[in-house]
Amino acid sequence: MKFPNKKNIILLSIFLLAKLNFFSETITLPINSEETGFDTPVELPFEWNEKWFGGNSPSVYNHGLAKIACALSEVSYVNLKTDPNLNQLKNVYKKLGVAEQNMEFHYQLDYKAPGLEKDQAAFSIAAKEINSAKGKRTLIFLTIRGTPYSAPEWISNVNVADSTHESTLIHEGFFRTQTLIQKALIYYLLKRKIDPDTTYFLITGHSRGAALSNLLGAQLADQGYFDTENIYVYTFAAPNVSQQEKVSDPKYNFIWNIINPEDIVPTVPLKTSGKKKEWNYGKFGQSKVFANYWNTDPEIYTDEYIPGVNKYFSQIMRRDYYPFKTGTYIPSLVTRILSDLYHNVNEFYDAPISLRNQAEKIFYKIYPEETELENTEAESVQTEKEENQKEQKKDRGLFATIGKSINKSTGGFLDYSEFAFFDMHCCSNYLSWLLALDENKAFSDKKSSRLIIHGAYECAVFDPQENMVLKIADGIPKLKSIKIPILAVPFPYGTVIGFPSNQNYSVVIYKDSILPTPIPLKIEHYDEEGYVTEVCPKKYVYPHKGIAYTFTAGEKTLGQEKITAVKNNSKTTKMLVKAGKLKQQDVFRVLPEVSVDTDGLFEGGIRIGSRRIHGAVLTGQSLCDLGKSINLNFGIGHEETLISRTLLDFSINGKFLWAFSDIENGDHRFNFVPEARISLEFKPLRRFSVFISGVFDFHIKNFNDTAFHNEVRDNNFGIISFSDSVDLHPSIRFGLRF
Repeated sequence: MKFPNKKNIILLSIFLLAKLNFFSETITLPINSEETGFDTPVELPFEWNEKWFGGNSPSVYNHGLAKIACALSEVSYVNLKTDPNLNQLKNVYKKLGVAEQNMEFHYQLDYKAPGLEKDQAAFSIAAKEINSAKGKRTLIFLTIRGTPYSAPEWISNVNVADSTHESTLIHEGFFRTQTLIQKALIYYLLKRKIDPDTTYFLITGHSRGAALSNLLGAQLADQGYFDTENIYVYTFAAPNVSQQEKVSDPKYNFIWNIINPEDIVPTVPLKTSGKKKEWNYGKFGQSKVFANYWNTDPEIYTDEYIPGVNKYFSQIMRRDYYPFKTGTYIPSLVTRILSDLYHNVNEFYDAPISLRNQAEKIFYKIYPEETELENTEAESVQTEKEENQKEQKKDRGLFATIGKSINKSTGGFLDYSEFAFFDMHCCSNYLSWLLALDENKAFSDKKSSRLIIHGAYECAVFDPQENMVLKIADGIPKLKSIKIPILAVPFPYGTVIGFPSNQNYSVVIYKDSILPTPIPLKIEHYDEEGYVTEVCPKKYVYPHKGIAYTFTAGEKTLGQEKITAVKNNSKTTKMLVKAGKLKQQDVFRVLPEVSVDTDGLFEGGIRIGSRRIHGAVLTGQSLCDLGKSINLNFGIGHEETLISRTLLDFSINGKFLWAFSDIENGDHRFNFVPEARISLEFKPLRRFSVFISGVFDFHIKNFNDTAFHNEVRDNNFGIISFSDSVDLHPSIRFGLRF
């Protein structure tokens, strides 16, 4: 047997030692969530390597460091009013090698303090000596807590520009708060005589804490007192912080923003601009967006990703994880609604219904005002009442409240959404994704698209397995037909349909109209974060009876400027209409109506029945001379769609008229008048329509002469003679139908 020589053994030893220095050690950190109400933490494994610092530039993403940062952000929601031994943030610092004397907790906040008030945040600073890739250095941990169960900090979140009500370059509430934190950090360094040039900084936070971390990192870079090669910033669910164009400057690339694309919070304040929408808020640094059902293989997502995430989520939260599976649709929907209602910061404050003022009222209702003061022994005693409140904490969160409201107004929204609205934003979700998946799987930069269809039309969307996942009738999505991951919401300018970008869907558009109805189609393209990148020109299709259009949307529409639709022949159309149940249904309705004609005759009553066949019961009298006559009108008719929301109606009526005027004794006061009507009806709104009718009354001599007597009726449009015994008296009728 041949043994390696001494030289080779030495070289091998050096190599192994070098490798070992860059190997991460596995440590367990005690993790709990304030949202669960459980004090007992779960011990979860993490990688930790001090040589991460200085090994690569902070502008290079480090998945292991992101996990550590997210763990710190999770446990930063600590309640210092409880037993100090339950301070998991302190315990995590200890596990990372920080001595207790080097920790500072700035959690005693007085929201009524002059000059500070609501623009405050809890945070901690900790320091330790590390063996970095560049030798002995000091490492500073700065962990900023997200928004607690407290109205003041929620109000600070919506303090975009409370002092001016006008656009500001930086979010006012965030800027004022981060200034306090920055001062505390500098004081910490000065007090402990720590040299910033030989110090690494790990700055992190979730939600509000993420916004403050993002802004603090940018401020440190701008001021030039700190070398950005020494600053590592990892944020989770960070809101937007600044209108400055420089947010995209590469000098801020040391800031990493981790985003769940289903999360609403990272999209506010709004980024939208153009067409009077002047928000333009963004984040400093680079973003990494979690993979989701829309941009990954659905089977892998369902069979691998979600079970992996739930392995950790269920340990932390004591329940299963509830994803929306709708990609960036819901955040982009909220952005669309808010930007339509409030075009800029000024309208956010001063619109007739001020969102800023309404938000403050809601926050105080959810979280009664209280002041966070230093703990006392009495405050640390857990009463039965406090324990019950603690168990119910998860139901008091803002997003849980929003979820419940939506459930109530939408008949449940699968009940599931109550948790999904909370889970989309909670830090436990972010931490679970990072722990479950490596960098290559956890993130995706795949984009998505939306389809906007406007007008009165019928539409069906089919998934790759030919299951119908959406039906639209008369331009309005049928809620019961919507199957995740497809979502569709109507707006005044059209229904916005969201499609996953990982598969294709078949779309059928039809209109049961006599004439071709122009239906505009428009594609919107979105980036991986859910922001609009391009709005494409409209493309028109012209469906009508016997003609339907089909096209593919989803993965195929990525990058497309317009829809390429296929016009189907009558045979194929018949099959498509049947499969999508697109033929306009004969729905029984009772419709009140009022009208008046050019002869001054007012009528009111109801129309009963369906489009195919309907009846009418109307009563009226002359407005020109009240008391001349009274009539009761019965009719039967049929309705067709002419084009778009314009309807064509044919009816035959029989009018019974009783005359009260001073007529000759030989005339009959009771008369029967046959009548024909042809109407054009327009529906500007779904439950409201206007119509104009051509009315033709038949005068049969020696049968209903009294009904056409000058004392009974004004004949303003002349007479059409059919024969010696029959005349036709036309008029035009204008009316409303509800």
